[in-house]
Amino acid sequence: MVGLKEADAKKKIVTAGCANGKVSRKFSTRRPKGRVLTQNPSSDFVLDTGSKVNITVSKGKAPKKKPKHKPHH
Repeated sequence: MVGLKEADAKKKIVTAGCANGKVSRKFSTRRPKGRVLTQNPSSDFVLDTGSKVNITVSKGKAPKKKPKHKPHH
């Protein structure tokens, strides 16, 4: 599921006979917004039918913090 768009990953999970689990979101520079970063359990595991698969979806790059301006005296 890693790298897929969130909606595509969810469809693929169901098509594989599993169930959609929890969806987490976090900022990432590795994947664009809306793409799956990780899945749990990983694709290395053979899952029973109906097993839940949790995914973490990218929120895109974290917004840059604005530097605090020091007041002028």
